[in-house]
Amino acid sequence: MNDIHQGLTETGGVRLFLPLIGMIFVEFVTVEDADGFSVWLSKFPLEWRIHISRPAHRTVNGPEDLEWAETNLTTQSVMVTGLAFGTYRHMDLVDEVWPYFVVKDISRVYYSVVILPLQRRAFIHFDDAFEV
Repeated sequence: MNDIHQGLTETGGVRLFLPLIGMIFVEFVTVEDADGFSVWLSKFPLEWRIHISRPAHRTVNGPEDLEWAETNLTTQSVMVTGLAFGTYRHMDLVDEVWPYFVVKDISRVYYSVVILPLQRRAFIHFDDAFEV
């Protein structure tokens, strides 16, 4: 991980560096910054798997944004930010997103919702196309 951190420092353009258990999440300022890091990384033989992606994103303000996402995004995940501090349960958010899943399987939907309470955000991954 120190080598990766050094490479990120050398190539620059890092907006967010977040070491996690068994992985590192890096958000770059521009696509060119991500490409520069990829070039730097390709110089070294690595023993572990690297996945670099450039996901498009869009702030959802209404149904037209969901329609745009349905045709333009390759992965269909939604990040919900600004969750309230409080005593809500995982199932509270699952209940809110339930209508948008095409396949109504509670175990599948339950594991498609990840809540990060300290960051006040959640990620919802839709395996299939979602309904608008």
